[in-house]
Amino acid sequence: MAPDIRALGDPRTYPWQESLTMTATSGAAQPAQPERPGRTDGVCGEFTVFTKIKPGHADALREDLAALASGSADAAGRAALRQIGTLHDARHVIFDNDTRFMFASVFDGSWDTYIDDFAKTVIGSHFDTIFSHSEGFPGISDPGVKDWFVAHQAPAKSFVSSYPDLTVQQIWKDHRVDEAFEEVLEPAPGFPRPWCRRSAPPTGRARVRGLRSWRSRRPGKSPGRGAGGPGPAGAAGATDVS
Repeated sequence: MAPDIRALGDPRTYPWQESLTMTATSGAAQPAQPERPGRTDGVCGEFTVFTKIKPGHADALREDLAALASGSADAAGRAALRQIGTLHDARHVIFDNDTRFMFASVFDGSWDTYIDDFAKTVIGSHFDTIFSHSEGFPGISDPGVKDWFVAHQAPAKSFVSSYPDLTVQQIWKDHRVDEAFEEVLEPAPGFPRPWCRRSAPPTGRARVRGLRSWRSRRPGKSPGRGAGGPGPAGAAGATDVS
């Protein structure tokens, strides 16, 4: 059977990837959901909410936002975002002389699943903390919270993504693949990459020290000898394209 090789950014997912995220990207069939406001571009959707800040709560809101963006709260939030695996970005803005608040984000999947997934993690408690300073917020666990968000949501007139066919999970995967290639292609210290050699490799003791250091850092790898002289394994027959 031919190996299953896919190009970077291929929108398909492997079965093992489905367990990495919550319901938004699971392979299970999802129930029919009502149409929600907000524009989409490919797999990405936008979510923008405007609220009225309770009188005198602007400073407290600022303090809570700062607290959630630092220390253990930030670490817990980022771990939850990794678990959810669908949020591209989010931002909070206080404006109109401390009377109004905006929350905006870009996410993968459906609007309802996006809200449900956030409510199941520590992000839900963060939402409770932040939106508790907004008038009328019922709480993230309240059955009417989605209706409240819809009532305060202002869909974008235009929404464009530079990578509309890439989910957060696929971007993470492509990054891991790129890092793996960089690790494989990393040359020994002091040796230029074989396909772009622009200067002579080190000689004498400097060469020996470099190879010993490189070999000790990369178990199982050993220097080889090719048409271009001693160098990292796989450098035999390299062509100078400079």
